[in-house]
Order: sequence, then structure tokens, then C-alpha cells
Amino acid sequence: MKATKLNAAVKVIAKIVEVMLWIATAVYAGMLVALVVAGAPLVRWVQEGLDSGNLFIVGDPNLLPVASDATVLARGFAVAAIAMVAMLGMMAVVFRNIHLIFSTSETESPFTKANVQRVRRIGELSIIAPIINAIFMVVVDLVVGSRKVEFFVNMQPIAFGLVVLCLAQFFAYGAELEHDVDGLL
Repeated sequence: MKATKLNAAVKVIAKIVEVMLWIATAVYAGMLVALVVAGAPLVRWVQEGLDSGNLFIVGDPNLLPVASDATVLARGFAVAAIAMVAMLGMMAVVFRNIHLIFSTSETESPFTKANVQRVRRIGELSIIAPIINAIFMVVVDLVVGSRKVEFFVNMQPIAFGLVVLCLAQFFAYGAELEHDVDGLL
């Protein structure tokens, strides 16, 4: 496939976003490790800040009634951090695959088995991510003792994932046709 400015821009943007997502994943993982390693002192420090009024929590109104208990907040943050590591990691893989598709398509046909797998992986992760997010948010609500537990799945990424899976099927068919044509020549 011919290299164009648009292809080059997509490659660069996809790589930048991928790197930023891996950095964010590492930051959340680091915060989770800090919470595990220095759990009690960290929880005491947060509780002192909450009690003195120097630290306050802003966020979901369902979670604010429990925002005065640092232990409960720490458990909720731990679950949310695990969810963020999973979500950010999945999105980084999506952008890595986008970058790889455009990179390999410059030197060879886009209809390769590797690109078929990459497109399929993008679709699968786009479907899985909002479901995992919804499950983890329910767990956070349960862990912190929220007044009401909500289960909400954003359907837009799922619809996007289904479209991408359809495109993966077309890519697979294109790869088969290209293989057949190469065999005839």
C-alpha cells in the first residue's frame, strides 16, 4: 500500500496515544502497589486529611456518604485501580494494533494473516472493555457500600467492536483471495 501523509499521521498519533496509555497504566499500577505496600500509613494519612478538612473527596454522589472513611476509600480505589490498569492496558493494545496495521501495510499488502488478527483483536477488545468496566464499577459500589449499585454498559464501543469484527471478516476474505490469486500466478 502506498505511504501517504494520512497513513503517516495515523501511525504517529496511534504510537503517541499507545505510549501515553502505557504510561497511564504504569501510573495506576504504581498507585496500586503503593496502596498495597504502604497501605496502613497511607490510609492513616488520608483519614487525617479527611478529619482535618484539608482533604476532601469530590465525585459520584452515591459514593460521597462513605467518603469520610479512608479505609473504605482505599478498598474502593484499589478495585478502581485494577479496573483502570485493565482498561488502559486494553486500549494501549488497540492503539498498538492500529500502529502495526499501518506500519506493515506500507511494505506489504494489508491483507495478511497478521493484520486480520490485529483487526479482530481491536474488535474483541472494543467489545470486552465496556463490559469489564461495568463489572468493576459494580464491584467498587459494593466494596465502598454505595447507596445504590448501578450496572451500565456503554453500547457505543460494543457497536464499534462489532463493526470492526465485520471488517476483520472482510480482511480475512481479502487475504484468502490474495493468496488464491498469488497461487494462480
